[in-house]
Amino acid sequence: MLTSTDSIIKLSGKANIVAKLEDKLGGRLASKNVQFFAECTNSVKMKTNTLPIKQATTADVDRIMDLRYGISEFKQSKNSRDMLYKAIATNTGRSFYLENNFGEIVCSASTTAETSDSAMIVAVCTHKDYRGKGYATGLLSEMINILLQEKQSVCLFYDNPDAGRIYTKIGFNEIGLWAMHR
Repeated sequence: MLTSTDSIIKLSGKANIVAKLEDKLGGRLASKNVQFFAECTNSVKMKTNTLPIKQATTADVDRIMDLRYGISEFKQSKNSRDMLYKAIATNTGRSFYLENNFGEIVCSASTTAETSDSAMIVAVCTHKDYRGKGYATGLLSEMINILLQEKQSVCLFYDNPDAGRIYTKIGFNEIGLWAMHR
């Protein structure tokens, strides 16, 4: 995908193909980010926590955003809240979450660009005080099973090696590298 705004070019695609265009486009490209692209095609049985998994409604958006804003390595754009709200309201995306005993959301994951046959998982996050307890693994496992039961292909991008280990353990297979100039 190639778009241009005020002579700054935004480009994304398979890393090996994007690399061929980078020399030709030179300094006009937006900053580059390379991520792994992975897909999960088999159901998983990795219930690793006892907290019930809930599907978010538009009423939960601000609480999910509070979690995301509280995670320093989690970059949010100024329209992230509106995008999450719209995805849930229009059924083009879903969010699932776990709450602690005080009703605070401690782990969340969403889908985006959902269609009848595909879903991309995005915004997987866990509050720093709840990491290493299997919350993200359990949440993703159940979420993936829901999506696969609906006959959707499930994919995601990641660049965090710790997250990559979780995704591999759950059953994701790396498809390749994806480069994004944005």
